[in-house]
Amino acid sequence: MVTITHMLYRFKMRIRDYLISKNNPLALVSFPPQHKYLLNQFPVDLIVHVGADTGQESYFYELIGAKKVYWVEPDPRTLPKLKRRMVAHSKSSQTVINALVSSESNKELKLNLYTLSGANSIYEIKEIRKNKSRPTGKSVTFRTSTLVK
Repeated sequence: MVTITHMLYRFKMRIRDYLISKNNPLALVSFPPQHKYLLNQFPVDLIVHVGADTGQESYFYELIGAKKVYWVEPDPRTLPKLKRRMVAHSKSSQTVINALVSSESNKELKLNLYTLSGANSIYEIKEIRKNKSRPTGKSVTFRTSTLVK
């Protein structure tokens, strides 16, 4: 179910993406601390983004000069949107990986799905999240992958 709050959030993100794609004219977009840190590391060659959701940071990563970005996202509902967003990027190599990353490989974990995919969690959280995301009562089971050998 898409609410007015979700529609406004999506609209706000589209405006933000547009401004960042135009190199943030007049510094209209403010950045969270982790993005400010990356701005100071310019240029960045490689980014591995675990928990990609729909790739909201894609224009920001191009802004900081990332040559390669690996997007790791377990939620199958968001993959089509994530892949569509990556088509818009020609300045960098974008790779989408459907996996649930954990400290151990080949472990079976259940991913609990929420109305906003960025809130998905392996933990069962019953309350409404800060961003108004609600549990859907659905889950997807994955075999985990690890980035550490």
